[in-house]
Amino acid sequence: PGIGKTVTLESYIRANPTAIFLTGSPNIRNGRDIMEELLEAINKKADGRNKSLEKSLIAALKDSNRMIIIDEAHFLRLDGLETLRRIYDATKCPLVMVGNPKIMEIITEKNKTVTGQFFSRSVRIALDTKVPLEDVKGIVLQNNVSLADGCLEELYKAANMIGALRIMTKLFLFAWTIAGKNSHNVISIEHIMAAKKVIISV
Repeated sequence: PGIGKTVTLESYIRANPTAIFLTGSPNIRNGRDIMEELLEAINKKADGRNKSLEKSLIAALKDSNRMIIIDEAHFLRLDGLETLRRIYDATKCPLVMVGNPKIMEIITEKNKTVTGQFFSRSVRIALDTKVPLEDVKGIVLQNNVSLADGCLEELYKAANMIGALRIMTKLFLFAWTIAGKNSHNVISIEHIMAAKKVIISV
């Protein structure tokens, strides 16, 4: 199973189907892109001038309290952020933006002369960057494999480097492949180290 933020968001959407989910990209980043995507997500017509799109979107969402979730939000341009700000102000729909730290380089104290109205409405949720050992165990041991001495410690170390659980999972899966992916085989520290040489990020 996936372990990244996108998988977490998709799980949240399944549990909360009224939430509106879209993903930013190099092709979905300006105000019009966002309005079209949101209208399509709520099964509304997405054509006409920008003003018409905005009116339709606000009419459909006003006082609905439907959460809008934007994944890969670091792709958004300033006009995209301003569009979201206007939609939020008019509809009061909760807005969650998820992405890499680049999004916070735009919405910061330093840049608030440009994004001031958005900045004043924003709250940053800072997650604990330390991955607990229990999370590593939960991913690795669910596969009913055996680890030799030192392997769990090495995987835990990888989980707390750049790339976090994603890199750790790749390291584990590759080591498991080297070991033969047989539940009767024990993954040794030699398997982990051999996998490490291939996964350069570790």
